[in-house]
Amino acid sequence: MDSFTAGVSRLSVERASAGSKFDTRARSFAHLIAENGTAAEHRSIEATAAYQEHNEFCSRYGQPPHGGIWVPFVPAWSRVLSTANSESLIPTNLMQELIPSLTPLCAVIASGARVVPTNSNGAFAYPRMASGSSVAIVSERTQSGTDPVTGDPIYQPTQVPASDPRVDQCIVSPFTLAASTNISRRLILQNVFADKIEAMLSGDLQRLAFAELDRLVLNGSGSDGEPVGILSDPDVGAFAAGTNGAAPSLANLSDMEYELSLAYSGAPLTWFTNSAMRKKVRNTATAAGLSPLWSQDNKLLGHDTAITEHPTAAPTKGSGTALSAAVLGDFSKVVIGVWAPAFEVLFNPFAVSGAKPNLTAFLQVGFALQRKEAFMVCKDFVTT
Repeated sequence: MDSFTAGVSRLSVERASAGSKFDTRARSFAHLIAENGTAAEHRSIEATAAYQEHNEFCSRYGQPPHGGIWVPFVPAWSRVLSTANSESLIPTNLMQELIPSLTPLCAVIASGARVVPTNSNGAFAYPRMASGSSVAIVSERTQSGTDPVTGDPIYQPTQVPASDPRVDQCIVSPFTLAASTNISRRLILQNVFADKIEAMLSGDLQRLAFAELDRLVLNGSGSDGEPVGILSDPDVGAFAAGTNGAAPSLANLSDMEYELSLAYSGAPLTWFTNSAMRKKVRNTATAAGLSPLWSQDNKLLGHDTAITEHPTAAPTKGSGTALSAAVLGDFSKVVIGVWAPAFEVLFNPFAVSGAKPNLTAFLQVGFALQRKEAFMVCKDFVTT
């Protein structure tokens, strides 16, 4: 703990640096939790700094709805702590090297989705031009008749066509993601990672929440409180590979791309599919003796690809089995609202008997598709 204590003396300098703001908040986080219930005059320097950060967020985003504390986002995306392995952090011979877990990254954000922080009290909306005005050629003059005396044609200018654009809204409504873990005070105070344990805790919860957001954007069911994801949205274009499904091929993948292009001409596009689909397409050649459809640089028909197990499909269609889903679209048309750029963390020392209090993080987020015509889905690719 000596190195951590020495680092505290630089706290005021680090707080003045934007580059170290996340790191400073993370170091203070564990002390505020460990000193839960301690009177303000008896708090440590670290806990006081964290509580000041909490108050700053309260002034901008209001009090946490569950009575917890605001913990700012941290840039750490690794997960090395869980209720199953937390005890292993205590031994003194533990190497000070963090090995990331296999929790999926938020591939939707990595593919261009816009993250929009907001401090609104509820949903927010973008005005959207649903349809524009009509366009026509205007001639200098158009024959409108013939002079009854001379027989000469009578001309008049063509009128500019009038039409009204139609405007609607892209509405982003919030919902709550929550992640919970049990962690002892002794682990917070005695782990060999010193100041890194707080970043591990916050990074773990942050990574889990955004991985779940990934699933909801792609495949939210629209029932039981879940928002409607791209694969479940009836207004998103759907491509049928076949009556009984069909194996992915150059022909049907190109047809799916073509159908999307009829409704939307934006770029860049990204394919989202699962590992079974990737394996199948890697073994499918563009033609006899030629290279596979899935290129060595992880592109499909020239578009970027993202692999996640979230694009799921019904197990059968007709006589077709082992089906996989795929989404092709412009993911910059996904907007993700974040209500306050922080998690609300609630520490409950009485949640579990013994020496393992409960730590729960809440995140208010929402998403919407700015242009549903920017996406095309297929749910019946046979990948056996």
